[in-house]
Amino acid sequence: MSVGNYNKTVGSDNPSMFVILLDQSGSMVEDFAGSDKMTRAAQAVNRVIAELGRASLKESEHSPRCRIEVIGYGNESAESIVSGMITDVMAHPTELVSEEVVDSKGGLTEMKSGIWVKPKANGGTPMTYAYERAAEKVSAWIQDHPDCFPPVVINITDGEPNRPESAKAAANRLMELASSDGQVLLMNAHIQETPADSILVPVSLPESISPSAKFLFDISSEIPDNLLANAISSGLPAGKGSRAFLYRANAEALIKLINFGSSMGFKR
Repeated sequence: MSVGNYNKTVGSDNPSMFVILLDQSGSMVEDFAGSDKMTRAAQAVNRVIAELGRASLKESEHSPRCRIEVIGYGNESAESIVSGMITDVMAHPTELVSEEVVDSKGGLTEMKSGIWVKPKANGGTPMTYAYERAAEKVSAWIQDHPDCFPPVVINITDGEPNRPESAKAAANRLMELASSDGQVLLMNAHIQETPADSILVPVSLPESISPSAKFLFDISSEIPDNLLANAISSGLPAGKGSRAFLYRANAEALIKLINFGSSMGFKR
């Protein structure tokens, strides 16, 4: 259960942190949304960075309203891909490109956008290292910003970790971190090409569910009551007690979860 008020407003005078953990294991080469998982996941991350940049615009200039961390994990390591305040991140994209992206209705649309994260897939799924690296970053941030809106962490994956028990322990330690406004919110999105049996922000899981789904559900934060309306407006079928968790989600659902997570605390 997520404990806290979750009512602080994100601003340049009280910035918060947004963290994405990106599975870059070998299985991310599999088909997904007309391309492959690693490409569509990278596009989704680049899109949310751009949208956080737009949300931080003030009189045509970016204000330091949040810090962005993107941590890629695969090949037995977890490495920082993007790390900095939104002002610095927006000023230094790797490149600008025109590309087709999946919109919130599941269609493809072309847009020109910055590229910070490139597709990559290799090795196993060292999720433990990703949660540990996130905890290090979040702990340092909260120490310097004790009254911020709690950091939001979104893990995008297509499978289960190499070491489930240690990954669960690391995720629980991450979720125990808290600012004065509440505990860290951890969201987990499991993506799949043909989600006939997808499960979105559930309150509970059927007994027949796979162990990998139960693992991610158990380490996903409950959506705070005062943020349920935000989840619903993002297109998620949330209700009281819903966990911030997607199982066998398509690209459309992934975008909805990311939009929800990245909007928290921002005054629109």
